[in-house]
Amino acid sequence: MALRTGLKQKWLIAAPSQGGEGGKRPLLKHCDEVRPVCGQCAIKGRACTDSPARKLIWVKDKQLSCDEPTHAVSGDNTPVTTAKKAMCLVKITSIPGGSLIHKHRLDAIPSPESTASRLAKLALTRAPKTTAVDRLRTGFVTAYKKSTPGFCLSGYSHHLNDIPRYLGNSKALDEALACLVRTHTLRVRGETWGKAQNALYLRALRSLQDALDSPTEARRSTTMCAITFLSWVEILGESSLTCAYVQHVGGLAALIRHLGTSCAKDDLGRMVSLSATGGIIMDAIIKNEPCFLNEPQWSWILHDKAGYETLETTFTHVMLHFSHLASLVVDVRSVCGQGSSNSLVLEILERASKLRDAICTTKDAIDTFLVEDHLQTELDGPNLEGSSIYSIYWFGDSFTARAANQCWALLIHINGILMRLDSLITAEHRSDHMDTLKADWELESTVLGKQILMSTTYVAQFAPVGSIYMRYPMYMAWGTISEDTKEWAAEEIHKLNGGLIAEYHMPPVLDWLNRWLCGWEMLPATPA
Repeated sequence: MALRTGLKQKWLIAAPSQGGEGGKRPLLKHCDEVRPVCGQCAIKGRACTDSPARKLIWVKDKQLSCDEPTHAVSGDNTPVTTAKKAMCLVKITSIPGGSLIHKHRLDAIPSPESTASRLAKLALTRAPKTTAVDRLRTGFVTAYKKSTPGFCLSGYSHHLNDIPRYLGNSKALDEALACLVRTHTLRVRGETWGKAQNALYLRALRSLQDALDSPTEARRSTTMCAITFLSWVEILGESSLTCAYVQHVGGLAALIRHLGTSCAKDDLGRMVSLSATGGIIMDAIIKNEPCFLNEPQWSWILHDKAGYETLETTFTHVMLHFSHLASLVVDVRSVCGQGSSNSLVLEILERASKLRDAICTTKDAIDTFLVEDHLQTELDGPNLEGSSIYSIYWFGDSFTARAANQCWALLIHINGILMRLDSLITAEHRSDHMDTLKADWELESTVLGKQILMSTTYVAQFAPVGSIYMRYPMYMAWGTISEDTKEWAAEEIHKLNGGLIAEYHMPPVLDWLNRWLCGWEMLPATPA
């Protein structure tokens, strides 16, 4: 009894070769461009509904051209069929932007006539199973191109366009991406992290460790990309993985520094290095070390020759200022509480003033883009005690929001450092206009802190991965807001950072983080 089935495999039959009564068995090639039809249904011109396991799949080519066979008569009056220009699909290769179809043209070979009924008696060759690489590629497209709002990874998609063609070459990358796709799916569905996901995560960690232990694998860009993917897994995963995320960001920074400029030997390595810029700078601040991106050999990542023509080149200046600020914070911490000479403090103060002027220039350029982008506001902000005290910024896109908030946070940060340095100068060495400047810095920081808070509603739609950069702006804005707003701000920081462990968002800890970033705390300590 014939069985109805929803066959989805597609095949292409090459022309039969000469030899024997019916010639050799036709070659069956997997093909995504043709429609399957069994032999009997092809003769009668009807839809194929019978079980394909009982008949050979015979196809009518829809995309690959194949001329109709012409009938001829051989010397002994035996009818033969000559297939002209028969096309055989060899394989399909994925390339950036589409697929490359490899075809082979068969020569016209005369052979005895072979009827459809004869072909229908041949055994069916089954389709090849989907490989792990194919499943990863499918998951990649599904997860990154069609992300559900709220768990969107679109902020990083421009760094991931070439990932599929690297799959299958690195076990660490394959398993890290498989873990990321699975974790992303769990968050979209609202499911919890279970034993199966934990096993997948541990397997990805072991593969990454094996790659780092190998002198050859450790230098490949696929290993760097695997570290990045696992750090995203820890953002999307449980809150207990927060510390692992920080370790992976620091580990990637150390690996990039160890590899030097060879980390950008291919497109993937260059993309990963550029996307890791913010993490490298924050890792330097956490470790109280100067940022190595300021060294000349790293000028291809951060360079001061970029103009202000586009928002992308302007954002390069933001990250350049950020790297200089990391080195400045090291010097500020070195003079805090140690009774340093006024000359040393004044020297650092002069450097900080020059950096502030550069940041203000970049801020003015970004403000121009915000005006051109028609930045919209809405009077529907956080409701405290029945009154709406903040409005909402609606940016044109997520990249604009990132550039603006990072620049605003930098200006708050440098203002805090300047006020801290001013408090270290003795009265006889202070200039008369410092009090006026200090008042201006405080007012400016208050306004910028409010603007950062106004951005949280817009940025929250890209949480958690697309909003992780807001951790630094929110920490800086924390020191500028009033006491009655801090409870709401602590909840916003917790949401924007992907639900990190609650201890990092208690008001005393946030106060400590704000002072520490500005150099008010000399030694970094683990928050209790």
